[in-house]
Amino acid sequence: MIAQWQATEELVSPLVLGGSFEIFDFTRGYDANRKLNHRYGIGRYDEDRRGMYEADLFKASTSAGHESARTIHMGIDLGAAAGTPIFSPCRAEVWGSAFLDQEGDYGGTILLKINDLRANDLSLYMLFGHLSRASTLRFQKGVEVGRGELLGWLGEKHENGGWNPHLHWQLSWLEPVAVDLPGAVSTRTHELARAVFPDPTTILKSSLAGWR
Repeated sequence: MIAQWQATEELVSPLVLGGSFEIFDFTRGYDANRKLNHRYGIGRYDEDRRGMYEADLFKASTSAGHESARTIHMGIDLGAAAGTPIFSPCRAEVWGSAFLDQEGDYGGTILLKINDLRANDLSLYMLFGHLSRASTLRFQKGVEVGRGELLGWLGEKHENGGWNPHLHWQLSWLEPVAVDLPGAVSTRTHELARAVFPDPTTILKSSLAGWR
């Protein structure tokens, strides 16, 4: 379905990687003080990041009352300096924006809705997380944005949930109930999550020269 859409829609990368980049491997852990070896970095979709998501919001309880940690990443990360501009990859409608200030959360967050994706009017939703607080004040719900239009900027640690500056970019076939999506899921819900949250990597590759 993503491929069908790409065939008819010219897309741009939400973050312009205007220089060398590295592919992060967060299966080996997360260093909150790590400096980029390159100007940019990419964190992978569907990666099990045990030991990275330690905040309380990543601990989910099962029906039996047992905790099930959410460790599998369901978006992609684009690492760059705070203040780096973020753009809309396509024509879309602003579904909502919010500032999620809990430790480990998204900080500044914008959700876009792409309408009439196929003949049956299926919509696709895009979440852009870890933005600055100011980014969430730029648009009202329902406003149309164009392909390549500025959405906002990457946030500093104090406003992006406490993370090294980066964009969390996630897709969803289901309409969210709030300006939020589970950026990491447990092994218990992993199979369903892969169907609901498709891989954004193919979109990034289509718009990024030099991707391997």
